[in-house]
Amino acid sequence: MRKSKAVSPIVATLLLILVSVAAATVLYVFVSGLTRQTEAGGTQYAQTQIVIESVILEAGDNTAKDNITQLYVRNMGSIEIPAGNWTVVVSSPNGTVINATTVSIDEVVPPAGVINLAKTKIELGSVEMEAGKVYVVKVISPTGSSDSTRVRAS
Repeated sequence: MRKSKAVSPIVATLLLILVSVAAATVLYVFVSGLTRQTEAGGTQYAQTQIVIESVILEAGDNTAKDNITQLYVRNMGSIEIPAGNWTVVVSSPNGTVINATTVSIDEVVPPAGVINLAKTKIELGSVEMEAGKVYVVKVISPTGSSDSTRVRAS
């Protein structure tokens, strides 16, 4: 009969240390991936989130252009959204983009803060929207977070 030997205590200790280091490395990579660091200034951003609270979309007629006269957006994230360019996209319910506009805002939006992106109305031009039809309005913040909502043109 053959006599089997167990792993020596030194080898067992080294194996346990290797497994612990590997687990710690995986945990570090996972946790550091939850936040990302911007290149400018080294500020850490948790994922920001915005919510469109109110939109008024006015369909023009032969003499007036289509406009967004009210567009309130709330910062639901835990950090402020810096001043910068916000993108407003209007599309039909089937996904066809009707208009995309960039709105430059010089205000910082604090956590839980609200901003009206249409302080002066956002002119969409003559895109031939019809009053009573439903359109999709999507807003993208300077940090890349976005929200969309359906709205009936008045």
